[in-house]
Amino acid sequence: MMDTLKKTFALKGIAVSPGVVIGKAYLFDRLDAQISFYKLSGPSLVTKEIKRLRTALRESEKQLVEIKEKLSHLKVTEPLYILDDHIMILHDRKFISHTIRYIRKMGVNAEWAVRMTIDKYREIFDKFEDEYLKGRFSDIRYVGQMILRNLGGERHKAIPDIGEGVI
Repeated sequence: MMDTLKKTFALKGIAVSPGVVIGKAYLFDRLDAQISFYKLSGPSLVTKEIKRLRTALRESEKQLVEIKEKLSHLKVTEPLYILDDHIMILHDRKFISHTIRYIRKMGVNAEWAVRMTIDKYREIFDKFEDEYLKGRFSDIRYVGQMILRNLGGERHKAIPDIGEGVI
């Protein structure tokens, strides 16, 4: 009889909190949303598109606050500061102004403008020599994808719906 072999692997990266966790992994978020592109035909559509962006920013913040509250009810405290960082990105004047500028100057939809802003930040972060700082781009990417999902009408899966025993 043949023994069944289990494949194992180890992931290495930059730690965000101390300790070791072993458990079933749950992929909480897909970071590769499809992005639609279209040109806006007229100033009234530009105004509507900026309103859509601002609505998506507010909805994203609301979702992050909700996640933070649910995590605190589950007695999770260590990674909550990361959610504060994500909320700060949603309020970042440069991030917002770059995105609005793309909508106004190029006449593109909000999704495409967010994607262009994320790409701009990727270029900047790729130039950092420090690996930790370079890795912080993942926070911007995550927040950008959350905004994109909200622009597309998608909703985050709530943490309690995931179940227990997962990391």
